[in-house]
Amino acid sequence: MSPTRKGSDRQIAYHKGRCTMYFKEPLSVVNVANSLVKADAGKYFLGESEFLNVGRMNLAWTGLINPYNSGVNLYLDIFVSSNMSPENMLAKIWFCSIVPPTGKISPKVTSANLAYQPKPIPRGQIQSGEGVNPAISAGTAVSTRLILASTTVTSEKHGHWIIGPGTCILFSYVSQGTNNAHAVMAFGWWEECVHQL
Repeated sequence: MSPTRKGSDRQIAYHKGRCTMYFKEPLSVVNVANSLVKADAGKYFLGESEFLNVGRMNLAWTGLINPYNSGVNLYLDIFVSSNMSPENMLAKIWFCSIVPPTGKISPKVTSANLAYQPKPIPRGQIQSGEGVNPAISAGTAVSTRLILASTTVTSEKHGHWIIGPGTCILFSYVSQGTNNAHAVMAFGWWEECVHQL
């Protein structure tokens, strides 16, 4: 049997007094994003809100809503907030333990996997509205951001923000200029069944 001397990236084998050097085949490491796995399983969804008319004295809001009887948790992966106007906007993010009693449900929501048949239907909803919102009044503001005119802000959460049934994450907007601003928000999330302990 020929002795073998091991190195970090090569091996040297001795056979009948002759030295042969050969390189080990490198290991293949594949890093698969969690969002890709969820999309492949038909559990990833994306969509956008209706256009928001944001006044200086008129609060506009939108958010990702998980209805009370959904039976799933929503895992927020990414949100994109776009200011479509020449006015700056002040935005606040709210974690709410109740869902809005009224709000316009956006029809612009779809599965991220167009090859999946039948097409998965999301339980989560994107809603929007104007004025006082009881969910915001009972919620906790966790972040305040200034969104400059004609800019887009993207934030990736990778599922770290989890929305249980009967709760939501809302975004409120107020114009910082003399004129109304116009905004739209997009969300990407996946859904998992709530397991009873």
